[in-house]
Amino acid sequence: MSNRSEKGIYYAQKYLETDDSIETVYQKLMQLYAAAGNRSLVKKTFETCQQKVFEFLDCPPEPETIRLFHECLAVQKADKH
Repeated sequence: MSNRSEKGIYYAQKYLETDDSIETVYQKLMQLYAAAGNRSLVKKTFETCQQKVFEFLDCPPEPETIRLFHECLAVQKADKH
């Protein structure tokens, strides 16, 4: 993982500590974890996002977040072959 990715993950996590209702931060975090090859953290981040969005807005995540989640998993699966 590059230093830039590590910093991105660090700052996204710190941001979510102060406001865990911002869906775009979860999106970026999923992308960073996917780029690092960490499938389990992509899944965990999406699940947390689902929970927090439902708590705050009483609805599922945006279609873009769901699409991005599946895209991140698909890219990782393709990279393993």
